[in-house]
Amino acid sequence: MSIIRMPRRSFISGTTALAGLAGGALQLSAAEDLPKLPTTREKCPLGLAEFFRYIVPRRASEGLNGIYLGETSPTEKRKTYGTIYGGAVEDANVAWVAAAAFRYDWSPLHHNELLKKRAFLLLDSISRIRASGKWDDGGLDAYFGVHSLAWAVLEWIETGAVDEPRARVWRDAVARAADDGLVCLHYGPYRPSALTGQYANPEFYFLSGLAAAWKLTGNTRYRDEAAAALRRYDDWLFPGGGMAYFLGSSPQHGYQQMIVKSVALYWDLTHDERAMDFLKRLTPYFPNVQHPSGLVTDAEQPQLKHTVFNVINPAAPAMLACLLGDGPNRQAADVATRLMADNVDNRPPSFAKGGYTWYNYQSTTYAAAALRIMQHSPLPPAMAQQARRVFMDQSFRGVRSHWDAFTAATTTRQMSDSLAGAYLADTKEPVMPLDSAVDGVYFEVRQGPKPTEYRCVEWTPTTTYATAEDFASVSCVSRLCEAYWGEMTERMSDWVSIQHWAVWRDCLIGFGALRCVAPGGDARTKDTARVRWRLSPQGRKLDVIEQTASSLQFRYGGLQTKLVCLEQKGGFQFAPAEITEAPRAAWTPLLTRSAPWSSGDYLHVATIVQPANSSANLQIKPMKNGAAVAAVEPDGRKAYVWTVNLHRQLQQYMLDLPSNVTVSTYKRDVKLPGVPPGEPANAGLVGGESALWVLDAKSPLDPAQLLSGLKPGKSR
Repeated sequence: MSIIRMPRRSFISGTTALAGLAGGALQLSAAEDLPKLPTTREKCPLGLAEFFRYIVPRRASEGLNGIYLGETSPTEKRKTYGTIYGGAVEDANVAWVAAAAFRYDWSPLHHNELLKKRAFLLLDSISRIRASGKWDDGGLDAYFGVHSLAWAVLEWIETGAVDEPRARVWRDAVARAADDGLVCLHYGPYRPSALTGQYANPEFYFLSGLAAAWKLTGNTRYRDEAAAALRRYDDWLFPGGGMAYFLGSSPQHGYQQMIVKSVALYWDLTHDERAMDFLKRLTPYFPNVQHPSGLVTDAEQPQLKHTVFNVINPAAPAMLACLLGDGPNRQAADVATRLMADNVDNRPPSFAKGGYTWYNYQSTTYAAAALRIMQHSPLPPAMAQQARRVFMDQSFRGVRSHWDAFTAATTTRQMSDSLAGAYLADTKEPVMPLDSAVDGVYFEVRQGPKPTEYRCVEWTPTTTYATAEDFASVSCVSRLCEAYWGEMTERMSDWVSIQHWAVWRDCLIGFGALRCVAPGGDARTKDTARVRWRLSPQGRKLDVIEQTASSLQFRYGGLQTKLVCLEQKGGFQFAPAEITEAPRAAWTPLLTRSAPWSSGDYLHVATIVQPANSSANLQIKPMKNGAAVAAVEPDGRKAYVWTVNLHRQLQQYMLDLPSNVTVSTYKRDVKLPGVPPGEPANAGLVGGESALWVLDAKSPLDPAQLLSGLKPGKSR
């Protein structure tokens, strides 16, 4: 590493009084006393511990060098002497990172006096600007500011390098911020906020900041409030390790990381047994969401966070690995480090020209937190997850698949705008190994002079499951509503969406329906009901294999996708009519229906996404008010027949069984009683349900023959 330890030097006199702190007793160094710290241009290492030890001193130097010292007349009002961001939370993050770079003897900035002088100027300035304790009047920074400032001050005081008058002022700034944050949390001493216990990420950041404030001040109220905040969220932690992002919505990767970091730091100070139990329950999350390539399946994220190039901050799973001796989390951290190193060095992902998140100072506080944990809990050996997994993840009420280079995720949680996505990794790509993706399938309506997009799942969708070993499916019935966040929307479209998604081996299989429940739509405003398949990355060549009036089969990158219009009423059609060129930003495969529309118009559609070289053997079949797929394992002796109801009313389907076949039936995630000999398998499905038959045979089975024996029965 090319950071060179600066020799000690005599700082020339010339100081600026820090008004408002300890009666003006503290002094700020003048600009000419603070030359910039040396920085490194060496390539970021790929090892986990080496990454933490690299990024902390690097970001400390880069951040502290950005302090505004009044060298020139400020051209922006936001420039404030002694800060980088005018006393914002990110300023406190820089100070925290600097403390970590200062305290460890392996750091090239260990006990560096120039670093200390710049960091003290920064914390002095923050304490002056935030002397009232207010970071954000009731907003999120009222929580985030306490987290970052308290940990920056605690880390610096623990080094033993802070003089007592300065430490007293910093402690007072932390206490005032904590007190103000508690007012925001409770909206007064007796009435709790409506969001208390329902918005995990700011409250968890706050609880770890309160723990640090307790350690700094000895005020036990801070520790007690932190313990209470942890316990408020016990019921919000889903099986599978995911914490609700907001109210009862899906987990979100970035905020999940915040929760892990905060609980780990809280435990480090308090050794609260409930915190360790909480960390154990968080453990499955990162190994589940991260594909072995490093891709993070994202179908569970709320609509405002939909993206395909998330990378896990490696410090979050590293802290879980250290504290719990968990090998899969160590593996997830190792994989994430290799991808994050490219981000740190400003090498963009292979499939994007911009938009990816810089590994900023807030991100680097995770590395500082991990280094703190690693002092007493070393990293365990990595343990790779099973390469071929298909499983239900209750953290987002959906299916996940990690099948070699193929991965898929489907969800049914509220606020989602796309329930399904499928991705193919390119193991030869060193930056961000995404080969290609169908990263969203959208059932949506655009309506109005300024088009409102009705595409989200409502707050309380009807969901069911039908799963067995190596096959998992989820079904969702929902009105289509406008995009919303936080409060539930009351704006609903005239259309209902019924979606069924399953993953088997390296195949994502979907059946869906759009059904109009009231006449509407205006041709003058180009109102449209449609199903839209979004492809990533944009601009790669799309090769059409076959296109007819009712189907479209194409290859995009390494993925092959088949779209079939099974049944319809109302004139749905594929658009554009002829697909001859690679997609651009504004183009995607569509099944569209222009306004006006009538009650009873509907569309049934099937989607199959799989690698182009997949050996999967499957067939689909439209049914009365439903559809089915038969999928046969490569040896031909095991088959899955999945039947779905695409209507809101009861449907019955019966399957004639070949001789010498045993069958198991699964519905609503329950294995049903066996089928008597000589009788057909029978499934009665209420609105939006599905059923799965698993057949074991002594001789090879054929999917087409199986579907020929599937017939509709009674319906309502």
